[in-house]
Amino acid sequence: MTPTPGLNLISEIGMNPKDLVGKRLVPVFGDMSALGGNVSQVRGVPLSKPVIQQAGRRYPLIKSNVAEDIAYASEPSAAASKIANFGKFGDDDVLGVFLAGSPKSVDFSHHMAQGLVRQLDTLRPSKDAIREFDSAIKNYVVMKPTPDGTKVPTQPFKKFAGITSPNIEEMIISKTSKDFTPGQLRTAISDEMAKYKFQKLGFPNYEDLSKVMLEPGLKKGFVGHVFEAIPGRGIQTPSYYHQSYSAGIPGRYVGGLQNKQTGDLGVPAEMLFPKLFAEKRAKGATDENILGSMRLSHQGEKFTAESLDPLMQFLGY
Repeated sequence: MTPTPGLNLISEIGMNPKDLVGKRLVPVFGDMSALGGNVSQVRGVPLSKPVIQQAGRRYPLIKSNVAEDIAYASEPSAAASKIANFGKFGDDDVLGVFLAGSPKSVDFSHHMAQGLVRQLDTLRPSKDAIREFDSAIKNYVVMKPTPDGTKVPTQPFKKFAGITSPNIEEMIISKTSKDFTPGQLRTAISDEMAKYKFQKLGFPNYEDLSKVMLEPGLKKGFVGHVFEAIPGRGIQTPSYYHQSYSAGIPGRYVGGLQNKQTGDLGVPAEMLFPKLFAEKRAKGATDENILGSMRLSHQGEKFTAESLDPLMQFLGY
C-alpha cells in the first residue's frame, strides 16, 4: 500500500463531550472502510490495478469536503432519507453522529468487490470454478422492501454477465439497472466470494483483503465522528470523487469522540442514545435489533446532562 496521491486531510479534532449536551443527535450509519492508501497487493497477490481506500469514518476530514460543507456521502436515495431525518427535528441543534456498521458492511462499497475482482488475473480460478461462481451470483437472493413494510425475496442478478466479463469494473462502480444498484451487486460478489467453497476453488481470500480495507481500531456499533447538520440544504455533489457514493450530505465537521487516555475511537451507541436503548430493550429488542433500527429508520435523541457523567468516565476524563 502507498499513500493516495493528492489526498489532503485536516487533522482530527478531539471533541469535548460537554458540547453534546442539549443537542439532538442523529445516527448516521457508515461502513468501516479505511482512507488514504492505494492498495496494490494483498498478502503477496498483486492486483491488476490499485484499489483506493476512500472511507468510511474519516470522509469528513478530506479538505475539499471541509471547504464544501460536505460531511458524508451515500447513494442518492439514502442521502435524501438522511437529510430528511435531520429536517424532522425542526429548530433543534442537530448533530450527525457516525455509527459504525459491522465489518461486513464494507461489502457494499467498492473496496471489497474491486479488491477481489482485481486479484483474479493473478489467481486464475478454473473455468468450472468461474461458472459455479457466476451461477451463485445469478441465484443470489436480495430481500426487497414492499409498500406495506414487508420484504420479499428477489433474484435481481439473473442476467449477470459474469465475474470475468470485460465490463465487470463498470458493473460494480457505475452501471445502473432497473433491478439493482452497483452497491447491491458489490455486496453479492463479496458475500459469495467470502464463502469457504469459493476459497477452496482458488478465489481471492476475503479475510486477507478485509484486514487491509477496514480502518484499524473501529468497533461495530460504536459512534465517533460528529458533524453539524445544515438545515435547508439538499444533496450536494462533492468535488472529491468517491467510487462508491456520489451523493454528498451537507454538514460541518465538529470533531470526534476519543478516549482521553488510550486514544481509542468512539463509544458504544447506547451511551449517546440511552433513552432509545432503554425503551427498545424494555420491549424485548436485542442490541443487534436496536442497531439495525438505528441504521434503517429516522432516529434522533436529545443528549442530556444526566448522560454526560458516564460518557466522560468512559472517555477517561
